[in-house]
Amino acid sequence: MTAYGCTMPLYLGTTVVNEQILIARDSNKSKDRDKTSIIFLARVEKVKGIYELIDSFHQLQKRYPRITLDIAGVGGELQNAKEYVARKNILNVDFHGLLNGNHKSNMLQKAHIYLLPSWHGEGMPNSLLEAMASGLAIITTEI
Repeated sequence: MTAYGCTMPLYLGTTVVNEQILIARDSNKSKDRDKTSIIFLARVEKVKGIYELIDSFHQLQKRYPRITLDIAGVGGELQNAKEYVARKNILNVDFHGLLNGNHKSNMLQKAHIYLLPSWHGEGMPNSLLEAMASGLAIITTEI
């Protein structure tokens, strides 16, 4: 790499998508065409944009009342986010906790849009790759 002017050490890391998600993508035809489902699949933290997500979803509901939001993940803001949704009386938001295996694959397959409004230095989140492998539309930040 020094031929390209790189003088810093390079570290190889891997990011993988569970093969189960790719298999489910090919066999699933069950998306509900009459409603739009958004999924957030990450740690539930302020820096991951959880409140921006909830507020944006609430605004979208005014124009698209059949839209749904699935929040999958755990974190320091999970309970506060649940209370925030309840306090604002925001409908069609479901909190699922940590998802693994078939449950995660099924949630990704029923979703239409993956939304990650993070302002945390992300790198390449596995959940983003899984959403892309599931054929979802991706909405995220440059971070």
